[in-house]
This record gives sequence, structure tokens and C-alpha cells, in this order.
Amino acid sequence: MRLKRLALSFLALVGIGIGAVALAQTPSLKPVVVNQTGPYTDKGVWIYGNAAGKYGYGPAVDGTNELLIMPAPSPSPGGSLAGILLIRHPSDPIGYPLHIALVEKLFAASYQTTIEASEGGDIWKHEFSDPVAVETPTTGGTRLPFQFWGPFHADAVPFQLAPEPEIRPAFEFAKSALGAIGNIPASQKILANYGVLFVDDGDTVWVEFGPRFGLNEAPHLGCQTQLGRDMVFGYTKKQAATKGTSGKFLQCF
Repeated sequence: MRLKRLALSFLALVGIGIGAVALAQTPSLKPVVVNQTGPYTDKGVWIYGNAAGKYGYGPAVDGTNELLIMPAPSPSPGGSLAGILLIRHPSDPIGYPLHIALVEKLFAASYQTTIEASEGGDIWKHEFSDPVAVETPTTGGTRLPFQFWGPFHADAVPFQLAPEPEIRPAFEFAKSALGAIGNIPASQKILANYGVLFVDDGDTVWVEFGPRFGLNEAPHLGCQTQLGRDMVFGYTKKQAATKGTSGKFLQCF
């Protein structure tokens, strides 16, 4: 409860607005582009615990939705690292039922800590040791029901074939859409660079590609790494029935 109050007060302190900025596009087999309106400002904050069992924040670090580099954690003597809070720009998740990107979870796993991320007026939390699709709201948000298939943790070998027959068309669509993005390099379109998560909310099958970090790349926040960028493609059941080639595209959290 104390962390919840701290997080809400910190959102107000750093001045991140609670609005809606559409990041959704509709990919098809013709080229689409990312960041048509440029990057957005995001902030990262280390969360520390002290010997008395209380929590506090380090200074806010500025970055963008593309790249946010955190300094090394520096808890006070006798204290410990308790997590990372990612304060995002206002955004529209276009219905995707998860709230923390695979690459953000991979960053938290690199430090073996908790990650919390703002989305609108809510904050969602993921424990690095939990299955990758497990998130909990800390400020009253509602977790929508869904099924998922994919890695236990964010950094895992991707599927070469979707594990369930009914979601294979969504995977084929997502791979085609990834290949059709016009302004990311070919090196970031290699499927082996990604972990893949499938989420079925009953109306749409979502495919999230979560990039790994490069061999000599220090873990960081932001949706883009040397090997790829975090992206979500949505293929609706209606489109599947009609074998449509258009769908939903969340270019970055």
C-alpha cells in the first residue's frame, strides 16, 4: 500500500500526463513505418528499500520510448534494490491485455528485480521470477482474462511454429507484418533475435516480439535493442475467418 501511494505521488511530481496518444497502426503486407511522429519522453526511477523496511525512490532519469539508460543502482548503506519504476508517456494500448513489454521484463530480470510501469492512471507490476505473462495492478486497474502461450521468462528461444493450430494464422500474419516494416534494418527482422509471446483475449490473437539484448549490449529500458524492437501484432478472429491480411500494430509500449 505504501508503494502504491509513493508511485501515485511520484507520477504527479514528475509531471507525466494521463492522456491518450494513439500509437496504433494497421499493418498489411504493404510497408508500414515506426515512429512516424518521433519518440516520446519516458522516465525511469530505481526503487530502494532500507534497513527499516521502508521504500523510496532514486532520482528520475530521462530517456525515450526507444532508449532509456539507467545508471547503476546505488542503494544507501544497509539498503537494497527493490525494483524499477517506468513512467511512460501517455499511450493507447489498442486493447492489448498486457501492460509491460517483454523487453522491459527482460531488463528487470537482468537485475533480478521487480518492474512497475505506468499505463494511463494505473501502475502494473511484474516480478522477474514470475511467468512472463503474469502482471498485477497496484493502483486499481483490471486484469482482463486471456490465454497465453510462450516463454516462461522474457529471454527464451522463440517458437518456429505457433503451438496451437488456431493461432498459427496470427503468427504467420505477424511474421509477414514484421518483414514489411519499412524503416527498421533487416538485421532487426530476424526472428531468432526475439522471444515470442502469444495472447488470446477471445477476440484477438496478439503476437508480441520481445527483442534480446546484443552480445555486448548493457541492459536498458526503451523498446529498441541492437537486435530488434518490442512490437505487438493483433489478428482478430473476424480477420482469421475471412483470411484478411490487415490487423493491429502496437509499435512500442
